[in-house]
Amino acid sequence: MAEVQPPNRVLVVDDHEDSADSLAQLLDLRGYESAVAYDGLQAIALAREVPPHAIILDIDMPRMNGFEACSRLRELPFGKDLFIIALTGWVRQTDLTEAWRAGFDAFLSKPALSETLFDLLERHSIEGPGRVGVVRVRDSGFGDFPVTTHLGFDVPMFAGH
Repeated sequence: MAEVQPPNRVLVVDDHEDSADSLAQLLDLRGYESAVAYDGLQAIALAREVPPHAIILDIDMPRMNGFEACSRLRELPFGKDLFIIALTGWVRQTDLTEAWRAGFDAFLSKPALSETLFDLLERHSIEGPGRVGVVRVRDSGFGDFPVTTHLGFDVPMFAGH
């Protein structure tokens, strides 16, 4: 069984190849070691080969959506230690609830500010495992999710399970 790598290895998963590749390049420029997968099945295979510290995972993908991929990643021997961020265009209340149930640690809506993403990754590196749960949204009508302000936006915060 492979061990989780130092906290700079990030797996980017998005079926829009240009988006995934661009984000990976941006991560590399910021000193992260990135890998790219273009669907959930490929993400699981890559994570098994070289476990990442964090995964940035799209939700709406063919073959296996991000909810299912996140659930399966959590089942891997090192899955509980992964920091998994949803980065998606889906921002309905039901999407937040499903993301929480699937095991995501944080939720960002597209287009996300790169500084918000880097803040999450750096905060997790310092604070260690635990759900941060940030989503960039325009309003704060999220029912049972507590809301706080992060980088100037009102965002629902997932607390630990």
